[in-house]
Amino acid sequence: MDRGTYCVYRGGEPVELTVVEFELLALLLQSAGRVITREELVKSVLGRQFNPLDRSIDMHVSNLRKKLGHRVSVAGGSVERIRNVRGVGYVYTVAPGG
Repeated sequence: MDRGTYCVYRGGEPVELTVVEFELLALLLQSAGRVITREELVKSVLGRQFNPLDRSIDMHVSNLRKKLGHRVSVAGGSVERIRNVRGVGYVYTVAPGG
């Protein structure tokens, strides 16, 4: 992720993200391993007050997940990069050992 050019790469290939998706990913990566509430995401990324009925942040996360794909785990399986913590928010998963 290059904040200066708003470019994101996966496996050396560029990933096309919207500005909202880029800012969402930046916040999730900055807090990798820690759950970020939907309220915090809405305020920080969308710049507005949280409304529990507004599902737009969930749509942005869904789009980001599709674009990033899964991460290959140490065991050879795949792991969701951004995990939902039901009723709370989202967490960018941390690979074992780092």
